[in-house]
Amino acid sequence: MPGIIAGCLLVLLPAMGLFFVADLMGGAKNLLIGNVIKSQFLNIRDWPFGAATSICLTLVMGLVLFVYYRAARLLNKKVDLE
Repeated sequence: MPGIIAGCLLVLLPAMGLFFVADLMGGAKNLLIGNVIKSQFLNIRDWPFGAATSICLTLVMGLVLFVYYRAARLLNKKVDLE
C-alpha cells in the first residue's frame, strides 16, 4: 500500500504544477492549476491572485505529503507490532 501511495504522489505532485507541457503539446485548452497561475502572472497581470493560488497549491502539496508521512508511519507501527 505505501508503494501505491508513493506512486500516486510521484505522479500527482509534478502534474499539479506543470504548465509548459500543455503549452508545448498544442495549447492550454485544459484548465490546470499551473496554467491558471501562469496566466494570472503573465497574461492577466493579477499578481495577488497568482501568488495566492501558488501558495494554496504549495499548501495542498504539503498537506498531501504530510498525510502520506502519517500513513507510512502508522503502517510501519502496525508492521512492527506483528
